[in-house]
Amino acid sequence: MITAIIHFIRIYAGKFVKNERGVTAVEYAIIGVALSAVVIAIFDKDLQVFLEEAITSISEGGAVSYSE
Repeated sequence: MITAIIHFIRIYAGKFVKNERGVTAVEYAIIGVALSAVVIAIFDKDLQVFLEEAITSISEGGAVSYSE
């Protein structure tokens, strides 16, 4: 019984180590963070003002509108 459990754990651990699906998710997360940093750097204050107005409007139950 214990030998079967150890064998199962070894097989499962081997499959887990070889599985690379999680690596892709991490890569996409890094790309997302980089793109967010670029967007924030470009739109700096305009984006901050827009998001603050949007959050305030949504919390008050209204629609979001952005005008310059």
